[in-house]
Amino acid sequence: MNNRRRMVGVVTSNKMTKTVVVRLSRRLAHLKYGKQVTRTKRVAAHDEQGARPGDTVRIVETRP
Repeated sequence: MNNRRRMVGVVTSNKMTKTVVVRLSRRLAHLKYGKQVTRTKRVAAHDEQGARPGDTVRIVETRP
């Protein structure tokens, strides 16, 4: 199998042509206090199917 990263996120914007903005969230423990903290990252992804804001999508990294 290949070793491309697969990430699951939520679509936040689809205002561009054939491109959506996906919010990737991950939960981790704070280093000092141990409390669960949510870190988010916004990623632009190619979209042919027409995803709408609020949809959960899976994106896969590709070669540049």
